[in-house]
Amino acid sequence: MMTESIEPVSLDTFAETNAAFCALILAVYVSAYTNTAKRPMSITLLPLALPLVMSGGLEHSFSHLTEDSTLTRWLSRTPQVLFGLAARVQAGLETTRESLQFALHHHVLEMDDHALMHYVYSADADKQLRKLGFARISSNAQKLGAWIGALASDAVAYNLLGLEV
Repeated sequence: MMTESIEPVSLDTFAETNAAFCALILAVYVSAYTNTAKRPMSITLLPLALPLVMSGGLEHSFSHLTEDSTLTRWLSRTPQVLFGLAARVQAGLETTRESLQFALHHHVLEMDDHALMHYVYSADADKQLRKLGFARISSNAQKLGAWIGALASDAVAYNLLGLEV
């Protein structure tokens, strides 16, 4: 009998596809956006979060910037963000969809009749991610949400990222 070797799957791969984990990331991102913009986030901005925040290659690019920085500043310091971003966003749509479904079902996020996202989680998603050992990911989600929340519109975010809505 022939046995095939089984490739080990990293914990990162499990985390990246875990709807509950990703729902917490989306919650931190939406919360930071809302706190900065003083308005709810459009659902059209959700697909940007996971590919940017969970990219191992970009993880440290956030570290020298604060929530008070800007998306433009981050992009000027990290132009590689733009390379292949459309493909990464497209590849992450299924995970984002499943994570959003989880977040909606478990009352982490709510979506109103205008497809605007509201953070409604009774616990603190940021604290939960930090407690699980994902402080950097939580911090990066906060920064990205704040930077996008500081922009005039969704279209500006997509234009800066070289994407089409």
